[in-house]
Amino acid sequence: MRLKQPIGIAEAITKRLMDKLKKLEDAVKLPIRKAITTSAMLIANDAKNSMRESRGGVTRTIYRDGMKITHTASAEGEPPAVDTGQGVSSVSFNIDEDGMGADIGTNVLHLKWLELDELPPWVAARPWLFPAFERGKRGHIRRTKKAINEVLKASGK
Repeated sequence: MRLKQPIGIAEAITKRLMDKLKKLEDAVKLPIRKAITTSAMLIANDAKNSMRESRGGVTRTIYRDGMKITHTASAEGEPPAVDTGQGVSSVSFNIDEDGMGADIGTNVLHLKWLELDELPPWVAARPWLFPAFERGKRGHIRRTKKAINEVLKASGK
């Protein structure tokens, strides 16, 4: 004997399941957006702090526009050293329109070059953003998991 499910019942069950999944998706978006915003802020702040705390390497005196300027470059592989603070203050983050992603970076060209190692051969990279991202990655994953688990727990699943 073969038992066959009437088509109408299967469609009704599928529709109810899809409705529940849609509600769950909507419920989890806000906590994930909060986790993304928090993580972007923390990573940007970590990148800024790494530049502020950078240990100096070579000190040089340069002349720019007739003014004597002393600059201490960071050691190779260290985040860029801070002279004026322009680079540090330029680091920012933007949350995507849907809130499900973020861009962290700068509009200061030499910081981009130092991060991406797009420099003359005699200048070594001074990464500052990728190391901050690596340090912040675990915290972001933990915040996202916690947000999802709290929604699932509240929904009784």
